[in-house]
Amino acid sequence: TPPPPPVFGEVERKVQKSYWEEHSKDLTVESMMLDSRAKDLDKEERPEVLAILPSYAGKTVLELGAGIGRFTGELAKEAGHVIALDFIDSVIKKNEEINGDIYKNITFMCADVTSPELKIEDNSVDIVFSNWLLMYLNDEEVEKLIGRIVKWLKVFKECHSYDQEGNSFELSLVTSKCIGAYVKSKKNQNQICWLWEKVKCTEDKGFQRFLDNVQYKSTGILRYERVFGEGYVSTGGFETTKEFVDKLDLKAGQKVLDVGCGIGGGDFYMAETYDVHVLGIDLSINMVSFAIERAIGRSCSVEFEVADCTTKEYAENTFDVIYSRDTILHIQVCFTP
Repeated sequence: TPPPPPVFGEVERKVQKSYWEEHSKDLTVESMMLDSRAKDLDKEERPEVLAILPSYAGKTVLELGAGIGRFTGELAKEAGHVIALDFIDSVIKKNEEINGDIYKNITFMCADVTSPELKIEDNSVDIVFSNWLLMYLNDEEVEKLIGRIVKWLKVFKECHSYDQEGNSFELSLVTSKCIGAYVKSKKNQNQICWLWEKVKCTEDKGFQRFLDNVQYKSTGILRYERVFGEGYVSTGGFETTKEFVDKLDLKAGQKVLDVGCGIGGGDFYMAETYDVHVLGIDLSINMVSFAIERAIGRSCSVEFEVADCTTKEYAENTFDVIYSRDTILHIQVCFTP
């Protein structure tokens, strides 16, 4: 049975707490993830999510909605201090039972992230980590929580400085991506991971900001799509993409990296026509957001990620084919004589 639909305010919190108190009697991975195949998913999902995080060795990590500790113990292996927090008493006690004796650097707290009574010292944590929490909060609660998280976080910059003179800060999106474990096993692109960094509001985000605020604003993307066809923002749309892709001699089961995936039209075509697994990356946050929306209702093996192709690293031999359209022209190339 899925959690109850959201209502608002104190009533919502009581409904959600009642639901989880009822469903936390069986404190297993299956009951916490609401999935009978949770153990298999966990084996793939957990390392995938942890690999996205910046280094947390020796740092203070605040884990919100820690549950029975799927991630708590993993974080504690390297972190200097982990604060594991959950609003269900029996759940956080189970977490402590599992991880407390093994790792002495964990503080366990039973608290509601929406409660003003939750006190975390400003500028006291290096990383705030959460898995499956925001989906249970309404928009107002998320907005308030983000405001508090910005205050709790230290500033991640190379100089490690913090201005006490009233300068404002924001959470800047570093990357977001579909969780590959869910794409591969369930063809579900709607399990998404975000990585944010606390920065000064005045910081220049360079080319990515230009793309999202000028060339590929949401309204601009929709205009391109009206010109080039559903799912496409490139000249020739589907016909040109089909012409190029059909030359690749793709084989079922191959892994394809699409550099500059746009809003995903070419990725869906490759996956649906050739039964390949496609990872589409794009620097534009707006593009990837549209691509994920376009994936709803499709049953194909496609995942998307906000990433800079000039800095992104993958293990050797990860892909069988790398495909790209209209991306290299945006990259400065230097030739050495």
